[in-house]
Amino acid sequence: SRMNRDMEAALQLKELYLHQTIGELAELLAQEAEPNRQLESGREMLEQLKRRIMEDPEQAKYLPEDCEDVYPLSKIQQSMVFYSRLRPEEPIYHDQVLHHLKIVSPDHFAEALQRLSDKHPILRTTFDLTHFEEEVQIVHARIVPELSTEDVSNLSREEQERAIRAYIEQDQRSLFRFGSGVLWRMRLFRLNAQDDYCMVFTVHHAILDGWSVASFQQEFADIYQKLLQGEAAEVKPLRSQYKDYVAINRFRESDEESRQYWVEALAGYTRNKLPFNYAGKKRAGGGASSIYRRPLDGPLLGALKRQAKRYGCTVKELCLSAHVYLLGILTTEEEIVTGVV
Repeated sequence: SRMNRDMEAALQLKELYLHQTIGELAELLAQEAEPNRQLESGREMLEQLKRRIMEDPEQAKYLPEDCEDVYPLSKIQQSMVFYSRLRPEEPIYHDQVLHHLKIVSPDHFAEALQRLSDKHPILRTTFDLTHFEEEVQIVHARIVPELSTEDVSNLSREEQERAIRAYIEQDQRSLFRFGSGVLWRMRLFRLNAQDDYCMVFTVHHAILDGWSVASFQQEFADIYQKLLQGEAAEVKPLRSQYKDYVAINRFRESDEESRQYWVEALAGYTRNKLPFNYAGKKRAGGGASSIYRRPLDGPLLGALKRQAKRYGCTVKELCLSAHVYLLGILTTEEEIVTGVV
């Protein structure tokens, strides 16, 4: 207790058994302090950006009246935004999640959705890519979730499926536009009088990933059930949020120690000398590059699965190996630097 108080630590009792000397405990405290140091330093950097924006009339005038916070996009978000804008006609990172569920009370359903958006800043976030010194995300004090309902209970099952499929296709064409609202919405289809619904949850990947969507669904279901049962359904405050991740990464980008680590780790590596057209000379017809999509036929996919099983790996790992092997042939390099999602 005195160690935690005097050193502003959060050691648990079990740590005294796992680290039984002063030296081991000191090393543990130093390791635990480092992420906090990075977070606090990163937060201060984000606050400096926020102050510059708010104190500059030319930038501040673009902040909405209900602005609760403003901070930069993460590198991952910047990448997703870049590719979404590069091919604006394609539903890149435009995620759709379908669920069949029972909704006894649509009012409680809407209230649960509102409570969840009130809790999570990322659900109240819009992007502004043009009006500030860098691309930012703006957290609004409160938003009303975009929730619509369509009653298809009078249709046959086949007609219901066609109606839902038509909406999904139309929804894929109604892509999110950065700078014009939050990046998620929900549509409910009432299937019958027994409270069966089909839910289509659409979200841009830049605000929620697969893990986040699963957490969203679990937390939403918990709030909704408590509201149905007449319980308080208190929403616990967040221990951390996406802004903290952005803060840590902002610190690491500017940290000389982190930079030096990567300089040493990548020392001697090249940028994969692929046969690119660096001179930018005009080629005879066609664009600079092309994307080819080919479905894997049954025999080839079966062979890949058998080979992956033989090697004790996944098909994805087998494809990555082929990718790296091909880069080795093209570049004549024995060591390859590449990226994996």
